[in-house]
Amino acid sequence: MKQVSKPYNISTSEDFVPTDSAKLLLLSNTNIVLSPEKIPSRSSKLKIGIIIVIQESTNIDEYEYALESVKCYAEMHQYPLEIIKDHLWTKECPQKDFMFKRHCIVGKILNKYDWILFLDADIGVINPGKLIEDYIDNDFDLIFSNRIFNWEIMTGYYLAKNTTWTENFLAKFADYEKKLPNSFHGTDNGAIHAYVVESLYPEAHREYNYCHKIWEKTKSFGDLFIFEACIRIILGSSGKLGAQNRIKLLPKGQSWSRDGWLTGNQFSPEVDFMLHGWQKKRLVPEANGANEEERTRRKNMFASWETPLELPFDHNKCEAGKERWKWRKRFIISNEILQEKLNDKILRVHEDFLLSLPKIPQFVFPQQ
Repeated sequence: MKQVSKPYNISTSEDFVPTDSAKLLLLSNTNIVLSPEKIPSRSSKLKIGIIIVIQESTNIDEYEYALESVKCYAEMHQYPLEIIKDHLWTKECPQKDFMFKRHCIVGKILNKYDWILFLDADIGVINPGKLIEDYIDNDFDLIFSNRIFNWEIMTGYYLAKNTTWTENFLAKFADYEKKLPNSFHGTDNGAIHAYVVESLYPEAHREYNYCHKIWEKTKSFGDLFIFEACIRIILGSSGKLGAQNRIKLLPKGQSWSRDGWLTGNQFSPEVDFMLHGWQKKRLVPEANGANEEERTRRKNMFASWETPLELPFDHNKCEAGKERWKWRKRFIISNEILQEKLNDKILRVHEDFLLSLPKIPQFVFPQQ
């Protein structure tokens, strides 16, 4: 993975104070900080498309913060952006489950690009100073990420290289909806674990059959995580999957995106690029003038969030490469503090993973 120099540094203080070296602009309204005026230029000639697939019934306004930021980012760096409605691809991709259908669509348009960055609609760009190229590794066909708050392979975002192998992998993965067990299967999030082993580790069929017995009995997320833990034992700790290293699996906290709610949407401009989970239905309203009962209700929702970003974007400036993100100062933290927060969660998840392992045989062979 190519590394680029950091465009700026920030204070290591929890109470962020912009300095000359930070090259950020603190507005007269001290609650707002502007992102750096100078951003890295793309040097690669790769044609990289950003692809977001939505359902015909999707309310675009629900994802305004995420989509507006991605659109401006794509305009600034001249990445082609396609927001595709799934019903337009029903003939080519007849999958009934949208979660699988979207992977079919990505595979069908893969030949238009050298690489595709596939994103969930609720992923927003928090830092326009990052480049997609920095996460591309041409030694692999697909680049997935480890989710931080559990031990899942994330299917809501990935990088796909234009190869016949990738196209076939995505097509067969999309058709996996026909092989789902009659259980709490987790749709594509659960299925990717089974499919990776089936397609890349045929020699592990005995171990896989053991795990599949768990999947056939799952009734909750807790059960699903036990199945996934069983699969992760087969995959091991390497970030290279398969005998021919077809898939790269990025370590926790080293992907281009992460769940923003893990840190209350606090972010570090040094390392963060995108944040996942920007849905208005989970957005906590501002305190001023808001119904306190509604604020409390939203705060208690899973993956609730407060926006670290001010809208709107000026898309004329985006196209000219001159727009600057309006960050809310209280959400900006140093990389040191961010890593401390993330490492604490990663450690706790690893402990939970280890605690889940004894449940595997108990799940398959319950006491009579």
